[in-house]
Amino acid sequence: LLFLRGPITILVNFAPSLARGNLALKKVNSLELMRLDECQPLYIDKENHTNDTFQMLEYLDIEYKYPNFEDDYAYHFGPVSIDIYPGKIIFLTGGNGSGKSTFAKLLTGLYEPEKGQIKLNGKKILTEDNQLLRNQFSAVFSDFYLFNKIQYAWEDPENQLDKYLNYLKLNNKISVKNGCLSTIKLSQGQRRRLALLSAY
Repeated sequence: LLFLRGPITILVNFAPSLARGNLALKKVNSLELMRLDECQPLYIDKENHTNDTFQMLEYLDIEYKYPNFEDDYAYHFGPVSIDIYPGKIIFLTGGNGSGKSTFAKLLTGLYEPEKGQIKLNGKKILTEDNQLLRNQFSAVFSDFYLFNKIQYAWEDPENQLDKYLNYLKLNNKISVKNGCLSTIKLSQGQRRRLALLSAY
């Protein structure tokens, strides 16, 4: 029993981690995101859609109401309208409960608005086209995990990676070989810059 105490304690302490991991996986699956090998190019039908270069995202009077089956006072967000174009920087500010997270989820297509319209390059995005909206976004959160492998779709990856590592002032700290970073043991600020490269 004395010798078994250590392994049994490890197993008992590990159970909550497994439960949290299972819950996290269910949440990820609930987003219905596509695997990388399932992704298709945007706007395959060139006759019915504009070109695939992001020019403008329009959110017109979007509203969202959280489902609440216990009472009639569910949280209601909106209406909100905003135009987003390349190079525009947007800050979401407000107190707790003001709707910043809700707006971010509507913005990125994780929530579908109950009212209003979303347009990409002047074309309305329908519910079945929601993946088109999600494909316009990459995110670096305040609490992020940094992988040591870079996923890229450039024709000349080595030159592109060197270019951006130099731009982010990381070229003297990191090198990339076969898509793998030489290290991710960096300061917090450097890790954030590297996360931007990964997102890009």
